[in-house]
Amino acid sequence: MPLDLIQYLTKRHWEIQEPEKPDFLPFVTISRETGCHSIPIAKMLAEKLNTIATKEWSMMSKEIVEEAAKKFNLSNLQVKGIFEAEDRSHIMEVLHAFENKYYKSDNRVRKTLREIIESYAREGQVIIVGRAGAIITQKMPGGLHLRLIAPLDWRVKSIQEQLSLSRKAALEYVKHSDEKRAKLLYDFSKKKICDLQFDLILNNARINNQEIVDMIFGLMQNRNML
Repeated sequence: MPLDLIQYLTKRHWEIQEPEKPDFLPFVTISRETGCHSIPIAKMLAEKLNTIATKEWSMMSKEIVEEAAKKFNLSNLQVKGIFEAEDRSHIMEVLHAFENKYYKSDNRVRKTLREIIESYAREGQVIIVGRAGAIITQKMPGGLHLRLIAPLDWRVKSIQEQLSLSRKAALEYVKHSDEKRAKLLYDFSKKKICDLQFDLILNNARINNQEIVDMIFGLMQNRNML
């Protein structure tokens, strides 16, 4: 009996000393206005995090989401249509449903995409770029939600350089893309985007990519996300 008591107390001692495992894992979402450098910043951030991380950080882009969606037998064209925020009337949905018995409604596809993105965030150590990630994971613990903004003129010049467009074509591209992204966020949240939905809003025209990465990294350190 005395030996059993000693073993019990020893076991309890180590159970108390052992640190509790977190109920959630860290993840980052990056929302952006068209023309801001979300992809380069996400890649640079992942590289910096992986210099000290025990579990590798990865970046989730639209290609990864589309590939995951295939496993749920979702139409690639329909997935792209949702992420491109295409306008689809209820009549068109009914017609598509009659044409294809395997057709899934946009709401059902949107629900599946939400579950895919949530599952990536739940696994932790992931940087979700766009895809309404900030809205979808808004209520999930462990997330750091960022938004990149910049003046219209700067964003137009950025798109000109990225896509080799004329100023007029780049301006049209930026305006149209901004509208689609606003609609995408609304489709998933049913409300307009608000600054209060983000932890940090950074002006990409005044703060360069490396500075942004360093600021995010520092904030993550302060929040014990590393």
